[in-house]
Amino acid sequence: MFELLQNYLLGNHIDPMSISNDFKRNETIKSLKLAYVALSRPTHLMTIAIPKHLIIDDNYSVLNQMESKEWKRYESIIDFIK
Repeated sequence: MFELLQNYLLGNHIDPMSISNDFKRNETIKSLKLAYVALSRPTHLMTIAIPKHLIIDDNYSVLNQMESKEWKRYESIIDFIK
């Protein structure tokens, strides 16, 4: 799901209807709907847990992109509480 939504989380919105692969387009639309419901409900704090292997590649490009868009990185809930 993260791979489908990665560009949207980074602010690189694309029209899902422009995705030529039918399966990927439909999965992206379903993921966007689920994300909207999940992310529009919190009243005080919203967090997203992403497996480390999905955001840390050889050159940290995904992680750097996320941090440049004001996403905060916490290795664990303990880091958040401190």
